[in-house]
Amino acid sequence: MDRRALGRFPDAGWRGRSLENAAPGFETFIDRTTLFLSLVGLTSLLVGGVGVAMAVKAYLDGKTTTIATLKCLGAPSALIFRTYLLVVLILAAVGTALGLLVGAMAPMAAAALAGPMLPFDLPVRVYPLPLLVAAAYGLLTALAFSLWALGRAGQVKAAALFRAVVAPTAGRPALRFVAATAVAVGLLATLAVATAPTVPSPAGSSPGPPRPSRCSWRPAG
Repeated sequence: MDRRALGRFPDAGWRGRSLENAAPGFETFIDRTTLFLSLVGLTSLLVGGVGVAMAVKAYLDGKTTTIATLKCLGAPSALIFRTYLLVVLILAAVGTALGLLVGAMAPMAAAALAGPMLPFDLPVRVYPLPLLVAAAYGLLTALAFSLWALGRAGQVKAAALFRAVVAPTAGRPALRFVAATAVAVGLLATLAVATAPTVPSPAGSSPGPPRPSRCSWRPAG
């Protein structure tokens, strides 16, 4: 109804109000708060990724003698890479599972505490899709920020690894590990863009989708 009326009288200066949009200012505030919290979450994700990279590097530095011994015994670089990648992914999966458990239980705990103080019931349930997105963020972050260190550790020769115990060596991994890191970072960026909330438009700039009936009309201003 409101779209038809605004389309028929575009210069009338009317604004549509329905049962679902009785307070557009509050809806805009919620949308902007969601956008702000999403940006805070992405920033925390990047900081956490740097922490993952440093933690993996420190862990592999502590395993330098073990990696050098395995290579002297004939272990190929691919086997070393897969072994420590599996370790990293298991730790990431455990951490992600704990985070999902806390994220799923936190709304229930908040509803139990704040429910008696509110004049309405809070709809509390488990939302699978946001939990799956959060799990994808956690695993992709661990993968993207650990491939560089894992690839570099597997490509260094055994003699250089033994020397690295007293004189750490620098370098970069093979091209395939660089490409894998770029792909993982690209997937993480794609997920961030795909799940980012849209920026709310100013109130009244667009008629929006059709609303239910029982609309009230009043002159703008």
